[in-house]
Amino acid sequence: MSLAATLAALLLTSGCGAQPKDTRATTVPGLQQAVTADEYEAAVEGTRKCMLNKGYDVSPAMQGTAGILLSFSWEAVDGASEAYDACYEEIHLKEIEHYWFHSNVPTGSNREEMFEEFTSCLEEGGAAYPDIESDKTLAEVIDLVLEHVDDQSEEFGQTLSCIDDFRLLYPDGVAPL
Repeated sequence: MSLAATLAALLLTSGCGAQPKDTRATTVPGLQQAVTADEYEAAVEGTRKCMLNKGYDVSPAMQGTAGILLSFSWEAVDGASEAYDACYEEIHLKEIEHYWFHSNVPTGSNREEMFEEFTSCLEEGGAAYPDIESDKTLAEVIDLVLEHVDDQSEEFGQTLSCIDDFRLLYPDGVAPL
């Protein structure tokens, strides 16, 4: 995959862009910002069951982004994406997932500790970025990566893997409303 395609995929999957205003009061009456693990898991399972009820084979739910979000997959057949979109909307998974994810983003000393783990991950993969500081945005981190590493190198692959593993450091856009 080319550098441009890899970075485009990374930015698209991280949801960079303008964030719409909070509409939870009009889309999910009674949804509180604090979503429990049970509520989140039930919403993911409800979305899976909705897909099954529509006749699609889906995988079991598994840990996804940063060990916080759950994900499942389905075979790419006609209508499957549209069915997922309908189920996602029906179950209100978008709103529930947003609050679940953002309530688990580390702050303060917990974030600093995770950032140290992130930089250790980079160093273990042979990539050290002296200009990466804990207050950088994902876009700034990617700019630093591009300044220091060839997109065809092993270090580049390790860097992308570390960014994905430590997605909680750069939560903006991961579960937008």
